[in-house]
Amino acid sequence: MNRFLLRILITVLATLLIPTLTLVGCSASVPVSTQELISTPASTATPATMSENGESAPAAANPEVGEQTQQDERVSADMGEEELAQTVSAAIDFIGLLESKQQEAALLPFDINTRPNWSNLPARMLPFDRNGVRIGDLSDVQLAAMLAFLSSALSPEGLDAVAAIVAAEAVLFDSQNSGRLGLNEGNYWLAFFGTPSLTEPWSWQFGGHHLAVNMSTSDGRITMSPTFIGVEPAVIEEAAVERIFAALGGARASAEKGTIAPFADEIEAGLALVNSLSAASRNDALLSRRPNGLVTGAGQDGVIPERLGSQAGGWSPGQQQALLDLVSLWVGMLPPRDARMRMQEIESNLNDTHFAWHGPTDGAGAIYFRIQGPDLIIEFLSRGPVSAASSHYHSIYRNPTNEYGRQ
Repeated sequence: MNRFLLRILITVLATLLIPTLTLVGCSASVPVSTQELISTPASTATPATMSENGESAPAAANPEVGEQTQQDERVSADMGEEELAQTVSAAIDFIGLLESKQQEAALLPFDINTRPNWSNLPARMLPFDRNGVRIGDLSDVQLAAMLAFLSSALSPEGLDAVAAIVAAEAVLFDSQNSGRLGLNEGNYWLAFFGTPSLTEPWSWQFGGHHLAVNMSTSDGRITMSPTFIGVEPAVIEEAAVERIFAALGGARASAEKGTIAPFADEIEAGLALVNSLSAASRNDALLSRRPNGLVTGAGQDGVIPERLGSQAGGWSPGQQQALLDLVSLWVGMLPPRDARMRMQEIESNLNDTHFAWHGPTDGAGAIYFRIQGPDLIIEFLSRGPVSAASSHYHSIYRNPTNEYGRQ
């Protein structure tokens, strides 16, 4: 098993001790200094004030309420600026540690036409090269800086999800097909599009087998579309977890025994939602045919399928909240302020959002579900029964109105 990546994952994997996880112009020199970047005022987007039903609320008639709202917005903007400044600083620190050829690979123009060069497939099954610098080619110091960047750019839940997928890849490394397919925890790539900045648009992409995170920053706002998250095996057994920690020269921080099960929360929430629907709504939600794969997955940029299933506008408030809770398991990969803003947008379009389901509703078999609204597409698909430890999951999150930060 490769030891280089495992060493930097100790901080992340130490958080994976619970049974389930939730699952977001090229230059050869460092573009600008960290101090120059973090001292530049950021332009931040102000989150809309929302009413209970998700629609834009009118201006408050009570002056005290209005003052409180303005204060909350200022606090939110300050938090967003601080979060972004930390991310930009961590990105510049990582870039500054790269050698010239590595910088050439990692730093790409914002509008380069290779942005869609991501896939859920293993490295040796692709007809193109992934963007960025390969993490298997990084030194220990560079890897630590990369982890620091990911830690600042993702929520804790998002970092846990990424770490779990790479940990699963370490398990696949021991399979008989690893050499032929390129199943290796070193086969993940990090790329930057445009210069990390508080004021100018830029993006980053981190991915490999079962992973493609595309996050973009513009006007102080962070978005993440498209983002692919998948995993195989569906459950990482105790013995595999112990091998990971043994390779690090340590032991698990907790004496508790358990497994790591990415997507367990998503599956549980999806099953709870479909089973909470009325007979009529559930009948509308059920699909007669299962897609062969994700309709809007890798290589399907620009594809907007027909909205199928039950329309959430006719649901009870509790059912609508259950749908929002399910969506938040993907949106929650974003930093907290940006996740809140994104959920407000999704809630404002909730009445026009559809939920479709295929498969058994008792968790005994393979399932597929799709959540689709005017500015949202989420798909989840299992390649085997969701109750099987050896199952295989794929999911995609998209905002078709703002892909790759090009709104």
